[in-house]
Amino acid sequence: MNTYRYFITGPVGVGKSTLAKKLTQRFQTSWGGFLSRPYEKGYVLIDLLTDEQEPIAIKQGNSLRTITETFESLGVNSIMKAVEQNLPILMDEVGRFELKAEKFCATVLNVCTYYSPLVVVIKDERNEFLDTLRDITIGEIIYLTKDNREQIWERLGLQKR
Repeated sequence: MNTYRYFITGPVGVGKSTLAKKLTQRFQTSWGGFLSRPYEKGYVLIDLLTDEQEPIAIKQGNSLRTITETFESLGVNSIMKAVEQNLPILMDEVGRFELKAEKFCATVLNVCTYYSPLVVVIKDERNEFLDTLRDITIGEIIYLTKDNREQIWERLGLQKR
């Protein structure tokens, strides 16, 4: 299996998750890790191996209440199962919701320091966790924009959407 590590960031709506999905499709194997996706009540975290999902943020009026426990349980477990089974890992996406989930943040930082193959989508903002993640990253950091996405897809040898 190829060993590669991609860290994808950029503005909302430029295709970070689409690029991550295309990169994972190069492997003829299952991927471990997680997806975070919106749903009608907020956002959920989905374990790629089990399809188990739990809320990570719930709408309360005009704001979101973060569910730290989901990161500490399902989030950590989704990563560690992949490590234990020696599977490639996808984390889509890491950002601000998990800031108070210390075990989850430590697990992400540890895995991103040494593990491959690895594809991580990083929210395009600054906070202590994301800044540390960018600082320790060994691999290719891709800053995807509407202006450069076609060239990046081509450079990576991927089929256009």
